[in-house]
Amino acid sequence: CKTCRGIVTIDSKTGAISRNVEYYALAHASRFVLPGAHRIESTTGKGGLDTVAFRNVDGSTALLVANPAKTPRSFSVRTGGRSFSYTVPARSMATFAWKGGN
Repeated sequence: CKTCRGIVTIDSKTGAISRNVEYYALAHASRFVLPGAHRIESTTGKGGLDTVAFRNVDGSTALLVANPAKTPRSFSVRTGGRSFSYTVPARSMATFAWKGGN
């Protein structure tokens, strides 16, 4: 893989540690995606955003949204008759979690 990397990069000469984007993605997932969760459908690539959603064993839902663009991106979520909108800042990630299936 030419684009694969670890969650941190350590400079072998200086010992300096750089946290890669994967570090922050792992932090989001490890906080809101519980052991035993199942991936559920989400629309990704739309509007330049990358998304992944999970249904946790307690019935809660976790949605991770990444915006790799240099500009903010807006999106909306609709589930079970409810909805919300959000603007993800440039080059950042946001996580949304809600109880129950809706």
